[in-house]
Amino acid sequence: MIVFDFNLETISYAKAIILIATLAIVVIWLFYYCIRLRQKNESIWRSHHASYIAYSYCIIAWIGSNAYFHTDLLVLLGMDTAIFMAKFANIASSLAFAFAFYFSCQLHAEQRKDNVYLWQRLIFSLLVTYSLCVNLQQDQTVKYVEVLGPSQFSIEFGPHTSYFFNAMLCSMLLTLFNLLAMRVNSNRLTLAKTSYMISGILVYMLSTLAIQVGMTYFLKDFSLTWLPPALSISEMMFVGYALLTSRFYSVKYIAYIGLNTLLVCMILAIPFGVIFI
Repeated sequence: MIVFDFNLETISYAKAIILIATLAIVVIWLFYYCIRLRQKNESIWRSHHASYIAYSYCIIAWIGSNAYFHTDLLVLLGMDTAIFMAKFANIASSLAFAFAFYFSCQLHAEQRKDNVYLWQRLIFSLLVTYSLCVNLQQDQTVKYVEVLGPSQFSIEFGPHTSYFFNAMLCSMLLTLFNLLAMRVNSNRLTLAKTSYMISGILVYMLSTLAIQVGMTYFLKDFSLTWLPPALSISEMMFVGYALLTSRFYSVKYIAYIGLNTLLVCMILAIPFGVIFI
């Protein structure tokens, strides 16, 4: 019983709870996605579904590794484990970018009724290889992690960090290029699908690059490192929804539903907040 209470305390922080809840939603969504594919008798191997599922696994690993930095485990397990988890988070996020790029290549190829271009396969292989090599080597991306407490840490980056982030930026631009190319001479259904995918990808990738590059690398501020993993759920839902269905809603309707949901949550949260205060 004491061990249970102790382990529960290690994750009883707001940021960690948000990330763990996000991770649970992503796992449930991925499970639902696979069930729907099985019900529709769609092939997964060598299709865009395989790269989307691989991307989802990378997102799950990325969210979990980021949640670690906002619990007491960060202090209990020390600097060496923190360095390992930082590198693991780098690998997971970069592989997510790489699989998102290859996913867009497969979608574009299926629209053209052709195979993925050879140069696109080479770029994907280079992104994966470089990500693994540069992060598995010592002191190339993460040299030191100073641990002060849960959510209170700083990372000293290695000499290859700037190149690593540039590779992620290139993969994001190539992904958007593929999705925008799909919109050329497309029907309304394809336009709606790509709009959903572009929206989800922009929220996830731009938030990741802005915070990981802008705030952590240049400003040395690590207080918002939890936000990109939490926002990654947007790409999971938007892209996955676009792949599974042919029914789409306008931006006005989505904004209307979102505003209503926010107001309901506020109405429910305020009384509870007053009671707890």
